[in-house]
Amino acid sequence: MASSSALQQSFSLIGCPVTEKLGKGNFPLWSAQVLSALRGAQIELYLEPDIVVPTKQIPKAADKPTELIPNPEYETWVAKDQQIVNYLLSNISKEIQVQVSHCATSADIWKVISEMTIS
Repeated sequence: MASSSALQQSFSLIGCPVTEKLGKGNFPLWSAQVLSALRGAQIELYLEPDIVVPTKQIPKAADKPTELIPNPEYETWVAKDQQIVNYLLSNISKEIQVQVSHCATSADIWKVISEMTIS
């Protein structure tokens, strides 16, 4: 697993905005820029619709499976995903932000945007 400083460094790469916010008619150009940034930060997989999200809680110990504690992997996953959500929202027009405002995850946002551009 990558060190936390390496993860923080890779996430700083997605802080750069794309040259043009997503609007009607520019999805190919916009998505090429966004996907390039996410691939470079090694976090594109968060956009996958079937990504497996870690469970919120895990057993405290193998011999005590009913005693649950917060899963640090879940907390890390949520933090990364919400950074991607913020990145996506900051790089789309207000008209499209309205369309995705109900989405909870980056995968949800990506799905809605993709469906909007296909239809």
